[in-house]
Amino acid sequence: MYQVYPVPPGAEPTQEKIPVYDIPLMDERGRHITDFVLGQDMAAWVTQGPVGKRELEKLGESDKGIILYRRLLQQKLADIEPGGDPINVFRDPQQNTSLRIPVEWDLVETARARRLSSGQAPYSRLQDMVEEAWARAPEIAAR
Repeated sequence: MYQVYPVPPGAEPTQEKIPVYDIPLMDERGRHITDFVLGQDMAAWVTQGPVGKRELEKLGESDKGIILYRRLLQQKLADIEPGGDPINVFRDPQQNTSLRIPVEWDLVETARARRLSSGQAPYSRLQDMVEEAWARAPEIAAR
């Protein structure tokens, strides 16, 4: 999963690399942690069991979308094998100086109030930095 917070106005982005952190699946009693949406999703993913053996599938008429998607993936993998770019990779720095990613503004307000303490936030190494940056940001920066 990823979480995006915009840089507060007037602040310079200082993040040199994307931090990675583990979100535990289970608590100390061995029970799935499901008190936030991603925890519920992770519990659903890991309780499905091992990945099915695709070569044993018998795809039918109603599986056209799966067939088309897998065919697309195979074509795109063939494109990148000799060194080509993956689909939707744009390398022109003049046209791609900044990515505007939609953000849930209530998350920004939560960060501003220094309340990023639920869900996966406590596992992030950036929680304190994000809260501090938004706590100092002007109120007008909320939208």
